[in-house]
Amino acid sequence: MWSIKANHVQDDVAIGGKLSLAKGVLLFTPHGFEKLIDKLDGTALEVFKPYFGREGSAESRMFPISNVASVGKLDRELSLSALAGGGLRQRLSLQMKSGEQEIFVVDDLDDVVAHLREQLS
Repeated sequence: MWSIKANHVQDDVAIGGKLSLAKGVLLFTPHGFEKLIDKLDGTALEVFKPYFGREGSAESRMFPISNVASVGKLDRELSLSALAGGGLRQRLSLQMKSGEQEIFVVDDLDDVVAHLREQLS
């Protein structure tokens, strides 16, 4: 099984976690801290949740490799709207066959892109 630390951009916010590849499926699993932030819902501490950059919840996501049309790099975006989604860095882009785009912030981007492209072929 292949696995790396990754942030997945969900609702314009980079959620910390891990991206794994096993048996033809990419799986993003949020870090425990992200799940802890979700537990603030319905508590007196809920007012602090926006300070962590989001209002929604961190979700695990599965992406079958067979649903991925292409793997590439997304250029930096120098804008305030892209800041919380890792936009100051080049990011991993998964273009899905459905037309949706999944974005991840990863280290060693060139190596990750090469590895995932190899899995597509």
